[in-house]
Amino acid sequence: LVLSPDALLLLAWRSRGVLERINVLAENMLMLAAVERRRTVTSWDAWAASEQVRWYGAPRPTLPMRHGAWPTEEALAALDACRRAAGLPAWPRGRAG
Repeated sequence: LVLSPDALLLLAWRSRGVLERINVLAENMLMLAAVERRRTVTSWDAWAASEQVRWYGAPRPTLPMRHGAWPTEEALAALDACRRAAGLPAWPRGRAG
């Protein structure tokens, strides 16, 4: 299992360091990757995961589906803010991801 650096940055940003939020987000991120049979948890998984509802064990949870270009403008702004805070360059433009 591999968590991309951007997925970890978004997890930290979205959770605001609150342990319960980290647990819910991380569990849901893993579920999104598992449903698609991927071993890599991506920034999209971190962005799309619910921070309020645990999907695992819920009766027939409706999971988000990835549609269109990634990242969205809103997600790109968040990714860039996370990367700047970590001393990293902005999200590479022109890269599918």
